[in-house]
Parts: sequence; structure tokens; C-alpha cells
Amino acid sequence: MPSSTPALLQGSPYNSHLTRGDGVELAQDLARRLGVPAGRARIRAGKVHVCREDSHVWVPVDDDLISTWASEYAGVTVRPEHGAPRLIKLSERQLKGVTAGVIREAGVHGGRFPERAEGAAFADGLVVIDGGKILLRDFQPEDGVLETELLPMSFAAAADQEAEVWPRFLGQSFRGTEDAEQRIEFLEAYVGLALLSATHRYKRTPVLHGESNTGKSVFILAVSALFPADHQVSHSYQDLQDPNVRAGLLGARLNTVTELPEQRLRDTASIKAILSGEPVSARRLYNNPFVFSPRCAHLVAANHLPDTFDLALLQRWSIVPFPNVVPAEERDVDLPKKLAAEAPMIARRALQAACKVVLRGRLDEPPSSTLWRRQWAEGSDSARLWIAAKLEEDAEGCMTAEELYPLYAQWANRNGFQDVREINAVGLGIRLASRFEKADRTSRRRGWRVRPAAEAESSTATTSYEVPP
Repeated sequence: MPSSTPALLQGSPYNSHLTRGDGVELAQDLARRLGVPAGRARIRAGKVHVCREDSHVWVPVDDDLISTWASEYAGVTVRPEHGAPRLIKLSERQLKGVTAGVIREAGVHGGRFPERAEGAAFADGLVVIDGGKILLRDFQPEDGVLETELLPMSFAAAADQEAEVWPRFLGQSFRGTEDAEQRIEFLEAYVGLALLSATHRYKRTPVLHGESNTGKSVFILAVSALFPADHQVSHSYQDLQDPNVRAGLLGARLNTVTELPEQRLRDTASIKAILSGEPVSARRLYNNPFVFSPRCAHLVAANHLPDTFDLALLQRWSIVPFPNVVPAEERDVDLPKKLAAEAPMIARRALQAACKVVLRGRLDEPPSSTLWRRQWAEGSDSARLWIAAKLEEDAEGCMTAEELYPLYAQWANRNGFQDVREINAVGLGIRLASRFEKADRTSRRRGWRVRPAAEAESSTATTSYEVPP
């Protein structure tokens, strides 16, 4: 609920010139005092939002508050053009009608709610990246920034301070890895893009992978401290296949996922759209469906990487291994609090890393992430596993996907792979094309230069993974 009613509502009902005093006139007058004709009050997600004149951020107004304002018209004198003046009396039913009328007026005459501008909404202004520079500017109504999403910190106040615990924590988390600097740069840049509400442009979602007590949860807690609690959610990808759950992403800035699903996702198209910021359908319980474009960043922590059939979805996940288990005697139970205290400095570092990404026009993942995704793709796809294990290159060979498919299907069924039902000869051919060279196109047989491997068939298959050093 807004903290200052006078800053949202102008004038007094006793100064209004009412000639009828019915619900329609009261709703129109209250909408006028809220600034609907001037576009100062608009509808967002079915709720009235009013733009503060002092800060230019938008404040959500509960229906109960509108009803309270409507009740202030009780006792106001109505002066009709014909007839004697009278006092307004309002019942509960009439108050509900006035409230609904105000919402309708804002929806019809207030104008479309502005799309959220890319930028980090700090307490002292909007931080944007312009021309390779990080700039702090005042909010504008068309930025579409909600008062509830202001970061609980000042950007300017941390200008001369440096984080100490944060870089030490990241250095220890990736100690001993060949691409430690790239991992740190990637994660900080992603956090900066999350603050700017711009992660959807770069189609990369970090998946923090490793055993327990390797720093994954501490990292997520530190990042969560940079965002207002009201704009954080925790929806698994399995749950986000439900349109009712997807509605919770509207207005969310950060979605933390503590584990990936054990089973394959049914609706991977919606998950890819969510990660890419493309329009998705959603609905709130007992309400009509609607379409919106998510601007939510996602952080995933996983001890286990599940099988996934959708390779396009894999391309949107960047696995970042956390290889170092912290011994019990070295664990700092106060580390999350220490990192939370450095939140303004962490935000500055993240925005500086994001600025480099914006200049490059791409978010580069560390080399270990690329390797991991390739291994994950092969381990998640029975056809790729079979191709890697059971076929070998043959310069003189020419086998078609239709000829190879029965061999693959027999092997996959024997080893209990469920995705064999989803992979046909065409799908097998697509996978063959990514690994082997095609035979001479002038040949009457359009196949690949392969032959079944000479080694004996194994009775079992494995999809286990090891974290790269």
C-alpha cells in the first residue's frame, strides 16, 4: 500500500462539483483526482498504478485503498442542476461499484502502462549503460519503474568503496581451475545484466553445478541480496510449464531455481521463451489468460544434471562448475551476511562487467561451460550416445539413417532409454550430420561415411558426468 496518500490523490471530495452523486460520477471524479486523464494513473496486471509526481516511480494501489478513498465521498453535498442539494450516502455495494468504475476509467482513459526500461533501479535513480558508460539519471514516468522494485541501496554512495569479501569468495570457489577468471567474469556480467533487466537479450542462463558446500547457495544468496524481496520468485522449470505459475514471473526480477527436474520437461517451448524474454501465455487463477514478455533473470543451482531431449534448450544453459568443497572446519556461517553488507559494491562490480558485455554485444561463457554443454548434450541424448559409442568413420562407407536406425533402436530399447520413442530416422540423420561427413552427393545412396564399430555391444549405458577441473 502506498506510504503517502496525499502524494497520490489530489484535491478533496468536498472541492468536487458533483451534480448527480451516482457511482459513475463518483468513479470519474476519483479517477480525475488520481490523474487518469493526464496519464498519471494506469492499469498494470489488472491493478491501478499511480505515478508519484516527486520521484516519477509507479505505486501499485490496492482495491481496498480505492474503496477507502471512495468512502470519503459520503456526506459530500451534491448540487444538481434541478432540485435541492443533498448529501451522498454510500453502501458497501455502491463502494464496490465506484472502485470497479475507477479501475475501468484507468484502463480506458489512462493509457497503456509503459514497458519497463532497461536499467538498474537504485534508490537514488536509474542506472543505464549509454555509449559504453555507466550513467545515473532521474526516473521518468515512461521508464515504468515500480516503487516496490527499487534496489535497497544507493548507487552513488558506493562510488569510492571496494568489495573485499566478494572477490575472495569467488576466487576460492574456482581455485585450481584453468578458466577461473572467465567464470568469475561471466557470472558477474550476468548479475549486472540481471540488475539492468537485460539478461533476455543474451540468451545465457547460468547453471551452478557441483556438490554440496561448494559455494553455489552462498552465491545465490549474495545475488538475492541485490534485489527487493517482492520481486524475487522461486519457480522450478517443471512448475513453469503451468500457465498459472508463469503468471508469477510478471514483474519478477530474479527467479532462483534450487534444482533441475529429474524428468524431461514436457513443454520446453515455453521454457525457452521465458529464458529468451519472448511472449508467453499465462493466467491468474479464476482470471482470463494474458500474454507478456518476461524480463526475469534466472539463477540455477544443481547437484544433478538431468537428461534433456531439447538441444535448443541446452544452448540457453551455461553450466558453471563449482568444484571446490569447503571443509567443515573452514566454513564461515556468517559469509552470507558479510556478502550482503557488500551489496552496493557487488552491484557496481557487476554493472562494470555488464558494461563490457553491452559493448561487445555478446555474453561470452567460459570454455569449461562449452565443454560441459557438449558432454551434457551427448549424455542426455541416447542417439548421440549410440553414435559416439557404436559408429566409426569409414572413408569408403555409405550408410543411410534408415539403415542405421534399427541398430540404434535395438540398442536404446535394450538399455532402457525412453527418448527412443521421440527420435525417428530423420532425427538420427540430423545427429549423424553433426558428427560425420556425408558420402558423395552424386552417389545414388545419400548416406554417411560410417560403419558399426568393431567392438562388442555393451549391455548397459551410462549418462554420468564429471565436473571439469
